[in-house]
Amino acid sequence: MTPLPVDDLQRLLAEAPFVRALARQLVVGDADEVVQQTWLLAIEQGGQRIDRPRSWLARIARNVAANLRRGDRRRERRQRELAPSGLVPSSVELLEREERRRALVAAVDALPPGLRTVVLLRWFEGLPPRRIAALLDVPAATVSTQLQRGLERLRLQLDAEHGGDRRAWLLPLVPFAAMPVAPVSPTPVAPLLVGGAIVMTAKTKFAVAAALLVVGGVWFCWPRENEPASPPPAVPSASLPVEAHAEVERAAAPVATAREVVERTAPAIGVAAAATGSLVVHVRYGDDHAPAADRLVMLSPRGGDRRFDALRQRTDGAGLVRFDGLAPGRWTAASMNETMKRADVVAGETQDLELELEAGLTLRGIVVDPAHAPVAGALVEASPMAMADAFPEVVAVAGADGRFSARACSSLCLVGARADGYAASSVRFLTGKSGNSAEVELVLGASGGTVDGTVVDAAGRPVAGAVVVVGAGKLSGIGGRDHLPPFPALVRSDTDGRFRAVGVPAGEQPARARAPGFAPWTGSCDVAAGTAVPLRIELAAGATVRGVVLDAEGRPASGADVEYGDWDDLAHCRAVSAVDGAFAFRGLPAGDLELRARHDELGRATQRVHTEAGGAVGCELRLSRGLELIGRVLDADEQPVPNVMLECIARGGWFAIVRSDAQGRFAASNCPEQGTIGVTVRARGFEELRQDGVDPRAGELVLHVRRAEPPSARIAGTVVDPDGRPAANVSVGAQCAGRNDRAGFAATDNDGRFELGPVAPGTWSVYVRTPDYVPFTSERRELAADATWDLGTITLARGGTGQVHLVGEPIAGATYYVVDTGAARTWTVGEVGGEARTSALAPGDYLLLVSGEGIAGQAVPFTIRAGEVTTIDVRLARGVEQRVVIEGGDGGVVTGGAMLRVFRGDQLVARAWAERRGDGPATGTVCLAPGDYRLTATAGERRGEATFGVGAEPGAEVHVAVR
Repeated sequence: MTPLPVDDLQRLLAEAPFVRALARQLVVGDADEVVQQTWLLAIEQGGQRIDRPRSWLARIARNVAANLRRGDRRRERRQRELAPSGLVPSSVELLEREERRRALVAAVDALPPGLRTVVLLRWFEGLPPRRIAALLDVPAATVSTQLQRGLERLRLQLDAEHGGDRRAWLLPLVPFAAMPVAPVSPTPVAPLLVGGAIVMTAKTKFAVAAALLVVGGVWFCWPRENEPASPPPAVPSASLPVEAHAEVERAAAPVATAREVVERTAPAIGVAAAATGSLVVHVRYGDDHAPAADRLVMLSPRGGDRRFDALRQRTDGAGLVRFDGLAPGRWTAASMNETMKRADVVAGETQDLELELEAGLTLRGIVVDPAHAPVAGALVEASPMAMADAFPEVVAVAGADGRFSARACSSLCLVGARADGYAASSVRFLTGKSGNSAEVELVLGASGGTVDGTVVDAAGRPVAGAVVVVGAGKLSGIGGRDHLPPFPALVRSDTDGRFRAVGVPAGEQPARARAPGFAPWTGSCDVAAGTAVPLRIELAAGATVRGVVLDAEGRPASGADVEYGDWDDLAHCRAVSAVDGAFAFRGLPAGDLELRARHDELGRATQRVHTEAGGAVGCELRLSRGLELIGRVLDADEQPVPNVMLECIARGGWFAIVRSDAQGRFAASNCPEQGTIGVTVRARGFEELRQDGVDPRAGELVLHVRRAEPPSARIAGTVVDPDGRPAANVSVGAQCAGRNDRAGFAATDNDGRFELGPVAPGTWSVYVRTPDYVPFTSERRELAADATWDLGTITLARGGTGQVHLVGEPIAGATYYVVDTGAARTWTVGEVGGEARTSALAPGDYLLLVSGEGIAGQAVPFTIRAGEVTTIDVRLARGVEQRVVIEGGDGGVVTGGAMLRVFRGDQLVARAWAERRGDGPATGTVCLAPGDYRLTATAGERRGEATFGVGAEPGAEVHVAVR
């Protein structure tokens, strides 16, 4: 076999992720075999004159997979068959492979014990450096250093054995580099540590070492006389030569962009340069490993909030960014698409970090004005769904034709646009299969203005890096709904303290600001459409809290999360207690503040402190487990079920996630003193169990879980739009009848295909959801073990939408949702262009239910027609609050909640939820116009009914007994 030239080899290696993904699609069980044989044939055939390596490799992989399938069929017919011709190595080749295997295994075994242990833990067990550090009781930085030294010693030793010719040992290892480096069996780490060594088979060691050495060693076999000035993008940083590091240092300055977003690269404050470290982040795309240029990288310290505490830079053309002056310790590098990676910074050293972006969605679309004319220069902002610690970030700027494209965005993505002279667009929710593209139209609102401002301190000096938010609405932790209200404008002040916020709606708008070391600021400004208004923000000195977290016995508690404020609050602060339990907050507002601490094992604590501007105060937080929910998880034979995950949730935001021990016991601490808890049990090999109305004061809770059949069935199909075109990025899910078992959800690919599973045998139905077309639900189908249900082609139906038109005076806080005339199904109502609008509904008759605090509940009938927008006239009115009490028919209490439905005559006008708090009965409140009503209450299998009248003033409680 003649070795390929290195540049051709590099081109083929760049397609390794594609080959692995294709192999998994072609054959599931033999995917690794397909990958290995594909590389063998590719190397043997040569790739010097291949213009399209991906197509060439795909053809080889398909041929290999076809050969394997044919071989399987022969084996099934004759129980035994020879391997396909041409794929079985000769005796000479087998001997050569075993010799290479022996040499590499010997090199691994020859490593010093310390290096050998960390190399095998990292590449055989697949443990990250932080886990290795915990296992060996050494600093994580030591593990990183030992890994680099171990790989380098392996390369040098193999070089020496081959006369300094690295290609002599590197190229033959290419086929083995495709073999998995994850553990080949679920064997735990501890039994493998025998007398300071790790027990492995020679074959496994060879595959692991080959994989890590080939990928890391390609750079070193590059011809030295033609060495490029910057490293190839796919090469791990541990293999960078000195010349490449010099190039990185020359590129340390951030890349300028036109996004009007200030990115800070400030060094650690008050730390001498000799006591700081540096971090070079290499960012590349996960699908093709190309360098990710002009991508924002946020670097935040351990326990910090990346929205405010992060240093921010954009990568250069080679996908590199360098952060200097970092305080020693744990830092996290993050991209806006949820990709994160941690690094331990060491004083006086420069660390390298690889950040490989998830493929995610490629966003494509157009920004238009209310008349649907393209808007050039609009800023496109995106944020992952439901991420409390992530703000929207600018990911693209619209071109002259209003079009934009943004790569590697979150596959659950919230996206909006803003531009000078317009109000920001509503926020669209896009979801899709990773690797897909998604098309979206962002419609800007009319009557928008701009805020040109400055941020200064009490002495009038400019403050750089301040976060300024202008406008109402949420910026983080946003749920996955389409056509949400616009993002408020978020900007950061530059070195002169200046900022410019565009896309702000006209009228009086709230404004907030925050900067390190200063107290948060709140105010407002009156924005005029089509003009820029000034805003001067003067920040006051912030307060400092230095405290300690202790356990119930007064011992220091490390690793506790300490918080002030909520995530929605711009003043929110978070820290993690140190080994001695210490923590510190700076830049807090003055006043009486409540601090909270939480530890997974030691419990929670709250403490109020009084702060003053510019002052410092101490605080002690003593953890307690409080009221505990104690219980056991057993199977049908009354045997304990260990390592079960239990999600415990109560109204008001309380939650706890705990696991059962070897005896099946669990304990959830700091339960709410009033009300009940919902518990969900999930365990591999068992059916999911959900139990509501759990009272933690009632003693030990025993939960019985049923064993589930192994998941082996699959569900597949293709979704097309009403015109027969593939419908990409449509959400598809499945539900099993008779048990709380879902197959998760999958997004269709660009060809409209989807696959769910494996799922356990049972009776399943499939649902398809998209805001553009009528939701689809299949018939139920019984699936046996190993069965595949192919639904064929699902054609979505074109429906209509309803748009709310307010008649008369508006009332703040009005909410809307839609039910069918039988009140069996419910649909939410979103906001599109400032108007409340339904999603696509099937043609037919519906009710729009109107509610809100102090607003009389009512039901407005309307009819949907395909392809049309139906106007729904709504006149809001004030109502009277009516309290409802739910009681058990036997005189007892309803431990869980109850659904309330209120009718006027035969028409449903309101729905509400009654909840039990403390030791009292379940209660709820409805707001109604004066008149006579009938109320039904449903609590599980029990049901009750009552009639009552509503006058001009609140009347007596309505009592309903459920039986």
